[in-house]
Amino acid sequence: MDRYDEMEERSLFAQLIPLFILFLMVACSFGLHAVGCNSCDEARCVCEDSLPYVTDLKPFNEQSIWIDKDASGHTLICKRRIFLSDYAFREPDIYCSRAVSLGADKVVGAERGDVCWKADGMILCEKPDGSVFKTHSIARR
Repeated sequence: MDRYDEMEERSLFAQLIPLFILFLMVACSFGLHAVGCNSCDEARCVCEDSLPYVTDLKPFNEQSIWIDKDASGHTLICKRRIFLSDYAFREPDIYCSRAVSLGADKVVGAERGDVCWKADGMILCEKPDGSVFKTHSIARR
């Protein structure tokens, strides 16, 4: 009888593991996950469709990146991770960092009239027509 109880106990435990994993997956799809925005107090923390953005398609780290302003007028570079499950009930993970201005002559690929900003090792430049492009390189002189 002892052996039968032990097998039944193992069987019950084995059945509960997939249910627990299913619960975690459902919880994540309803927004019970860590959301980060390290400047929510200063920034709007929303990606507005009217702002031009760049899509960075590194494998497993796809993100939209755009230039924004906080309430006090400081320039921010914001990025939003792109998830395959964005259609689910999730809040987007948006992170904004205060940007430092760079001269267009210091950035590879930038032309006269472009306005360039750097934050978190990323450089975004805005062209006079409003379009945005991303680069990682600073020109060496």
